[in-house]
Amino acid sequence: MRNALVIILFVSPFLTLTAQRLFLVDNLNFKFEEHDMQSGTITDHRDLSGFLPYDIYDCITYHPVEKAFYVAYDKYLATDRIMRYDPVLKNYSPVITSGLEKVVDLDFDLEHEKIYFLDKEAKLIKRANMDGSGIEQVGPGQSFLTGWTPVLAVDEAHGLLFFTIGGGSIQYTDLNTWSPNEMPSPVYVAGGRVGDIAIDSDHTWIYWTYNLTQEPSSLNRTNLETFVTETLHSSMEPHNFLSLFGDRVYWSTTGSIIHSVTTTGEDLKMEYDVPAGTYAADFVVSDPFTSLVATPTMAGHLDIYPNPASEVISVDAGQNIFEEMIIFSAEGRPVVQMHGRFTATIELPVFQLPVGQYMIQAKRQDGSVFLSPVSILR
Repeated sequence: MRNALVIILFVSPFLTLTAQRLFLVDNLNFKFEEHDMQSGTITDHRDLSGFLPYDIYDCITYHPVEKAFYVAYDKYLATDRIMRYDPVLKNYSPVITSGLEKVVDLDFDLEHEKIYFLDKEAKLIKRANMDGSGIEQVGPGQSFLTGWTPVLAVDEAHGLLFFTIGGGSIQYTDLNTWSPNEMPSPVYVAGGRVGDIAIDSDHTWIYWTYNLTQEPSSLNRTNLETFVTETLHSSMEPHNFLSLFGDRVYWSTTGSIIHSVTTTGEDLKMEYDVPAGTYAADFVVSDPFTSLVATPTMAGHLDIYPNPASEVISVDAGQNIFEEMIIFSAEGRPVVQMHGRFTATIELPVFQLPVGQYMIQAKRQDGSVFLSPVSILR
C-alpha cells in the first residue's frame, strides 16, 4: 500500500510576504524584544539575565526549520552564551553556556545541522552541533579589527563560508578546508567597511551593506557563482544590520529606523520607527508566530531520492507510518502539504516549486518527526 487519502495543497512560491514582526536585541535596555511593525508596539520582551544588569546582547538569527531564534549575549559576571528562543512557547533553552568570550554573529548549515558562530574576543570562528555539542574551530585564529563588528554567513549550497574581519572586504572559504579568498567587488574603496551580510534562501545572492565615512553608504548584492555585484541603494546613512524577508531587504540606519527595498533594489520604504528608548542592535524581520506549533520531537532523517530533484521526490518510509508530509521553504514556510496514511514509498511533487533549498518533514502519529534537506534544480 502506498498513499491513501492524499490531499495536496500548493502555496504559491511567488506570494509577496508582508512584514509584521521585528525580533531584535536591544543593547540599550539589555533585552530581547518582539515588535509589531504595524502598530509600533513592543508585544513581548525577555530579560535573559534574571534581572541582573549589564547584559549586552550581541546578535540574533532565525532557524527556519526549528522556527526558533538563536541569541548570543554577555551575561553579567559570567561568560558569553548562546540561547534558543521559541517564539510560540516564549521560552529560552541553553545551547552553549561556557567557553565563549564575545559571540557577535551566528548562522546555520542546515544540510549538516551545524551552527557557525564568530567569537570576536577569542579571535576565532567556530561551529557546533545544533545542541551545542561538538564545538570545533574553523580555520586559524583571526586578527579581527577593533571598532567594527565582524560578521559571517553560511552558503551550504556551494559549501562556502563568507566572513569579514571587520574590514573593507568580504572573504570566503570552503566549509571544510580553510582556503580563504577575497570576494571581488567594485564597491570596495579605501576606508570602507562591510557592515552586515546575508544569503538569500535560493543561495543565488549574498546581500551586504558597505559603510563609508565621507561618502554615502550602500546596499549591494553579489551573485554567489559569478561574483557580479549590483548596488541596490546608495546615498544612505551608515547602517547597523540587515535582514532578508520575503522579496525585500531590511536594514537599520541609526539603530532605530528600519528601511527596506525589494531584493532587486526597487520600492524604497521607511518600514519602521523603533519606539523611543529602544536600540535595534541586531534584528530579524519575520511573520507572526501565533499559528505555528511548537517544535516536535526529532526522530531521525528521511531517505529521499533523487536529491537534487526536479519533478518528483521519493521518500522511503521504511517501517514508519507517516500521517503528514510537508515541504518547507528555506524561510520555514510550508509550500507543499500532504495528509493521510503514508507507508512504503511516498512521492512528493515538486515541479511547481522554484529552484532552491527546502526541508522535508514527515510526521508520525506519536508526534515525532523526520527531517531531511533537499535541493530543487532544473
